[in-house]
Amino acid sequence: MIQGFEDNKCLPIKGTIRLTFISTKNGYKNLNKESLEELLKFIISDKKVANYISGFDFSGNEKVSNIDIISFTVNRLFAFNKNFYSCYKRKLKISIHAGENFVDISPEEYLDYFERLLNLPIDSIGHGVFLWSPNKFTNYLQNIERGRKELLRKIIEKNIEIEICPTSNVLFSPLESCKDIPFNFFGKMGLKYSINTDNMAIFSTNIRAEYKKIRRA
Repeated sequence: MIQGFEDNKCLPIKGTIRLTFISTKNGYKNLNKESLEELLKFIISDKKVANYISGFDFSGNEKVSNIDIISFTVNRLFAFNKNFYSCYKRKLKISIHAGENFVDISPEEYLDYFERLLNLPIDSIGHGVFLWSPNKFTNYLQNIERGRKELLRKIIEKNIEIEICPTSNVLFSPLESCKDIPFNFFGKMGLKYSINTDNMAIFSTNIRAEYKKIRRA
């Protein structure tokens, strides 16, 4: 991918890479202490590589049982960030995809899962639809609604960003259209968010198309 950036010198292309740990139905099977340490050593020892890396991302199959390996890895990345900052004077962001495809997981489990995620030193949450989707799609009981609001307040206090991906969110969550993304609610809450494409190749989209969908909603 770095080679791809460098091969396009005639085009005004600037970009960075977010390294992604992808969970399958079997979990993060290729993520272990040894492979992680090898990756981090490679990043920090090569300035050319380090200049293109912007952060780390956890995505793929949503399994609440992944929380232990996620916790271990995030804490290690947080420690690594201190060394990285001393070398390159910037921080690598840590993002976790969670709360998009949540229909097969009980709301009680998801509340606990998010509570544990928010105790980690993360910078952003990809999607998070479980926390902000209008209750008309879920009909959650009062205690679940209180729990969702408390987690959103915690996200605001920690200055964690929510990465909204309109196309993906409508396809993989109970949302019916982009109209169901409550931007006014985000503004009233003071919730920090950004608009993203998720996987551009899979969804045949780009950031311009995502903004157009929002404006038309």
